[in-house]
Amino acid sequence: MTSINKTLLIQASAEQAWAVIADFGNVYKFHPKVKQSPLLGDKNTGLGAMRRCDFYDGGSVVETITDWQPGKKMTVALSEMNMPLKWANASLLVHATGANQCEVTINMEFAVKMGPLGWIMAQVMMKPMMAGMFKQVIKALETHLQTGKEIGKNGKPLAA
Repeated sequence: MTSINKTLLIQASAEQAWAVIADFGNVYKFHPKVKQSPLLGDKNTGLGAMRRCDFYDGGSVVETITDWQPGKKMTVALSEMNMPLKWANASLLVHATGANQCEVTINMEFAVKMGPLGWIMAQVMMKPMMAGMFKQVIKALETHLQTGKEIGKNGKPLAA
């Protein structure tokens, strides 16, 4: 198993950050890699909610909420992915550090396919790449919260 953890302090209240994160079907509004994120079912939030994230690069993944701690933590199980993973779980955590700032953490645990070669690939390529992407996602969340605008694939707000 491989684990990646990225935490950043952002200038927004924990309540504001959580409200956007909890709006499960709208992750595309702040995630710079997600083109669209339609819900799979009628649940938009909470335990059991499902979405499909379609990425700008043509890939996709189905995510199902498996742990839900309102205002604090959401964990999703990834499935139907075109990545070389046996399984993966990702968590988003929000922790207030002040009235208008909070820490946002993205944590991902996964197991790769391809035995020892896959493990080496995870350590050398996937971990650094994903840590960088998690940093982009948290920064884009902050930008979305500050501007109210959707974030494009370049990590910048889209024109109105």
